[in-house]
Amino acid sequence: MIKYRFFCNMIWQAFQNSEKINAAFTPTSPNRNNFNMPSQQKQKPGKTTAKIKHNTSEPALWKKILFSALATLAFFFALELALWAGGVALLVDREDPFRGFSGLITVFEPQGNVYRTRLPKPGGTFNDQSFQTAKPANGVRLFTLGGSSSYGFPWSAPVAFTAILGDVLAAAHPQRTIEAVNASGVSYAMHRLNLVADELFRYEPDIFIIYSGHNEFIEPEFFNALKRRSSARNQAEYLLAHSRVYSGMHALLNTRNDQPATLDAKFDERVRRENTRSYLPAEKEAIVEEFRWRLQRLVRRAHERGIKVVVCTVPCNLRDWRPELSLINSALDEAGRRQWEQALRSGEARLARREYADALVDFQRAAELSPHHAMTHYFMAQCHEGLAQWQEAQQAYQRACDEDASPSRRLSKINQAIREVAEEEGALLVDMDQIFAAQSPRGLVGFNLIEDYVHPTPTGHQEIAWHLWQALERAGWIGETATMQREQFDAIVKQRATPDSQANPSWLFNQGVILATQGRDDLAMEKFRQALELEPTHGGALGNLVSLLLKQGKIDQAFPLAEKLVELYPDYPNFQTYLALILASKQELTRAKVHFENVLRLRAGDPVAHNQLGLISEQQGDEIAAAKHYEQALASYGAFAEARYNLGKLRFTQGRYAEAQAYFEQALASQPDYLAALLYLGMAQQELGNDLAAQAQYEKALAIAPDHVDVLNNLAWLLAISNDRQIRNPAEALRLARQAAELTQYKGYRVLGTLAAAAAATGDFAEAVKWQTRAVELAPAGEAATLKARLKRYQSGQSLQNETPD
Repeated sequence: MIKYRFFCNMIWQAFQNSEKINAAFTPTSPNRNNFNMPSQQKQKPGKTTAKIKHNTSEPALWKKILFSALATLAFFFALELALWAGGVALLVDREDPFRGFSGLITVFEPQGNVYRTRLPKPGGTFNDQSFQTAKPANGVRLFTLGGSSSYGFPWSAPVAFTAILGDVLAAAHPQRTIEAVNASGVSYAMHRLNLVADELFRYEPDIFIIYSGHNEFIEPEFFNALKRRSSARNQAEYLLAHSRVYSGMHALLNTRNDQPATLDAKFDERVRRENTRSYLPAEKEAIVEEFRWRLQRLVRRAHERGIKVVVCTVPCNLRDWRPELSLINSALDEAGRRQWEQALRSGEARLARREYADALVDFQRAAELSPHHAMTHYFMAQCHEGLAQWQEAQQAYQRACDEDASPSRRLSKINQAIREVAEEEGALLVDMDQIFAAQSPRGLVGFNLIEDYVHPTPTGHQEIAWHLWQALERAGWIGETATMQREQFDAIVKQRATPDSQANPSWLFNQGVILATQGRDDLAMEKFRQALELEPTHGGALGNLVSLLLKQGKIDQAFPLAEKLVELYPDYPNFQTYLALILASKQELTRAKVHFENVLRLRAGDPVAHNQLGLISEQQGDEIAAAKHYEQALASYGAFAEARYNLGKLRFTQGRYAEAQAYFEQALASQPDYLAALLYLGMAQQELGNDLAAQAQYEKALAIAPDHVDVLNNLAWLLAISNDRQIRNPAEALRLARQAAELTQYKGYRVLGTLAAAAAATGDFAEAVKWQTRAVELAPAGEAATLKARLKRYQSGQSLQNETPD
């Protein structure tokens, strides 16, 4: 690498000095002003002056140009030789600069008596595959065309259905030489698959298996610029890619462009779009039609060459994968949007409590207001599943997939197009979408056969291979039809010499990240652990594993991993943050403070570090330092709701209620569903005498968390003791207080005190005395006096009004 960069920098310097070199080799004119010319004397009268003879043997202009061109060519030829001697690789030998869109870089290249994948490498665009240059006389050569789902992601080619099918066909037809080649490319959609097919036509294929449909919305997002490039430009760059000078410059510029990258980018290996693109229904229709046309074109061109074609519908994870992006009806006015939001939130809360019928009603109301909101249909599917309405659940899951505004899975219309093209063009159809549904519990395809969102599990690949074998044998395409027994198939699969795993750690990491964004934390952690088995120092996998363990509150499991992270990557601020958070949770405040200060050293002004240092300062009794850290956090990130909440809470404890109210309101402006901020805003407003506003905050909080004990307790207290007739509601106060008491199993003295106050407000003083007596028994000694005073009031038949809530 050092030698390589040395030669790359040599190119850079050579280009900078090229004009000087050209000047040195270019003949100069004697008439240029920068040369000293003979002085001309004025002619004196009566004297003659000798004529100066000018050189008439100057080279002609064409000779100058030719000499300059030859000198330049000689320089670059010498430079090319020097780079060759220095081991600089050609760009065309390192990568495909056109990402498969030019048709100029082939997938396979001849190597002796075989064709082999060009540039094979773990995690590459194509699997390492090979087949004979001279097709055997008795040979059957089939190619699979598709994306990462048929590629075998995240495992390896031996796990994918193409390899399994090849082994089964070889066992069933020992008289034939079977060559099953996986020509699938990661992220390849139908546009590039047609270009790959152009190459495959040259290799005498007998059968094409087409398994594609998931990438139609991803390929345009990544590669529109490449698709629009002219063929002339591609040809020119293709020729340049065979030059070591150009290749070295390309590598040098890429290296220089990479220089400013921070350490953060080192672990950001996520498979994701840089800018998520949303698609409207009309745009989706257009892409489906383009897919249909390109698939039809591929099938027709294959048939014209005598190649038989199998097309497969492509299943995906419907049950266990949420839509990527949901769009709200833009035609809704503010009132309609509030109604939609209220219906959706109510449905989510009821769904969490498994109140499926009531939740379904809420979601149906939300769907009426915003019919194309994908997550609404996903929630409806979960309700139908909870009600054992299996067909409705399947339809709703599919609708959620189809309404996804940023599809990473095939639409149902993609599969319908595949079925129609197969029928119209006479291709053999293997409907894997329906087969996977038939083999899934209740017809709901999920993680049982799909690894993540579209990639089949090893079992899924085996099922595809089994049904392809059946289809090929029934069609008689291999020769004499072999007996097809599932027991025979399973025995062959069991005996196959496949590696335990050739999964790339970066692939497993990518899958973990995707699963984590879907809320599938346990599955994500499993992927991160698998990545770490292959690469124990993989910072991304280790860091994300620690993050998820912290999210689940598994501090003891996260602690040694976080220490390892900081040991391996001491200059990575996020890892310092993880360890500091763990230490703070374990009340090792001094050590935690050191690591948060390390974060600020590595990333000045880090808002999370300042916020956490504020909390530590509060615990250590330094309120001035705490406030300063919160303010610095907000200076770095003004929308940091947690820092505003913490500063507001600090002011609340200091009795500065008006300031506290302002901070809580600002926190809620950034995060409207911030439950703790709603609760404390209500408390601040209550302290300021604004009971009506306090009631509104508590009710908002209760809509978000119907079983939150503090919210129930505060609202019940307010309704029980308020002097305002608009607010006072003893019956509702009693209901809320009983709910809070049940949630605490009647063991919380504050809640029991509120229950007593609510009972007294209804006139049931016997009940009030009962619960207040119990509250006195459970309360700490410091609060017993206040509780006993209230008990005496209840015993004398007096209720409470306008007291501070317990």
